[in-house]
Amino acid sequence: MSNKLKVELLPRCYDTIMIRENNDVNISNAERSQIANNSNSYIFLKIHSDVDDNKALNGIMTLCQTPNNPYIKNPYKKKQNFN
Repeated sequence: MSNKLKVELLPRCYDTIMIRENNDVNISNAERSQIANNSNSYIFLKIHSDVDDNKALNGIMTLCQTPNNPYIKNPYKKKQNFN
């Protein structure tokens, strides 16, 4: 899904930094966030698929950076400066 999103974003002049583009990379969430912080990114998307044994559950989950999140505090501050 992430690679398909990249294909859509590039022609629209969005720079993209992919943390990984295949399944054989083991990297922590903190390391992913640090890559985003170091790249001066304005948006950090983490796309993955959750599973549960309860087949009645479905839908999506969206997480947003906040000033209390120790891993993605810098992008939050930068976004706030755009107001």
